[in-house]
Amino acid sequence: MRTSNAAAVAAPAVEREARASGCSKEAKIAELRRQFFEGAYRVDPAKVSAKMIDAHLSASDGRG
Repeated sequence: MRTSNAAAVAAPAVEREARASGCSKEAKIAELRRQFFEGAYRVDPAKVSAKMIDAHLSASDGRG
């Protein structure tokens, strides 16, 4: 996969700026972005499937 070098370089700066402003949501996004571009982002398939099942069961629309 080809990634944007500018985005990979900008992520740490965005993370620092978000932390300085006290915005934890943007800091978390910047950290996840950094991990993704470094190839270190990992997803736990068991957690993803459990959340998908929970969301499906809680989103009952009355059809069954």
